Amino acid sequence: MLELQGVCRHYPGAAQLAVNQISLQLQGTETLVLLGPSGCGKSTLLKLVAGLERPDQGRVCWQGQDLAEVPAEQRQFAMVFQDYALFPHLSVVNNVAFAPTVQKTDARQRTERVDHWMQRLQLEALAGRPVWTLSGGQQQRVAVARALAAAPRLLLLDEPFSNLDESLRGELQAMLREVLCEAAIPCLLVTHDQREAFQLGDRIALIRQGRLIHCAPAHQLYHQPGSRWAARFLGHRNLDADGLWPEHAFSFNGPANACIRQLQRLGGQIELQVEESGQHWVLLLSQREWHQLGCPGVGDSMPCHRDLALRVPLPED
Repeated sequence: MLELQGVCRHYPGAAQLAVNQISLQLQGTETLVLLGPSGCGKSTLLKLVAGLERPDQGRVCWQGQDLAEVPAEQRQFAMVFQDYALFPHLSVVNNVAFAPTVQKTDARQRTERVDHWMQRLQLEALAGRPVWTLSGGQQQRVAVARALAAAPRLLLLDEPFSNLDESLRGELQAMLREVLCEAAIPCLLVTHDQREAFQLGDRIALIRQGRLIHCAPAHQLYHQPGSRWAARFLGHRNLDADGLWPEHAFSFNGPANACIRQLQRLGGQIELQVEESGQHWVLLLSQREWHQLGCPGVGDSMPCHRDLALRVPLPED
């Protein structure tokens, strides 16, 4: 189990702490995502866990042992960097075999481990290729295979998909989710992408300006974000002075009391921006719901009812 206890990190000349009194636990084989805007301290926290930097205050522990005097190479953690940090002079297979070779793993075990992750990450056809000749997606798969071939106690991922286009990103995220389940090792992943966080994370720790704002299971965090800032950052748009109005708080019956200001088709859904009692809401309707309302357009009125019991109260930021 990984445990952070009141961890702080300050860089000379900086106006504020990069990491400010963060305490977290990562248990079992879960994937914990550190989510927040760029520059909030996520990657710094990952480096503190990896042993690449030392905390100015607090402790990083593994199974109760303080890692302060344990160098990065002895922690048995594997890290995938944002730029992959592959060895350019080595082939794909030699990159993947690097850690087992350095660890002086038994030759048969080393071969089995390397072959397994080469096959699992679909790299067999690229085995002899220099890594600098590969595409971004291929290099990312090599970096993940190299990390897993080290048989780490903990996998650390720093924005591993940020350099990839959206379609490839989704494909590799799905592959990573399967691989993490198969490997059965805990993972600490850094991202600023909300969609990625909810796709990969069992729990999500929301970081803002070096502080831990909220940590909860992904589904719980989305529906109970804990603050107005968190709700906005997670993509909620229906906020007012009383709190958050989730999608299921709206129903479309009764008198036509809402005026449609904007309409946009999003695949098989209709996004409406409506004005109701001086408030503006964004509603997502299925094609069926829209047709049941008579296919209203911009300038038309439609029924819009809010269930007060479903409102989520949120404190001020």
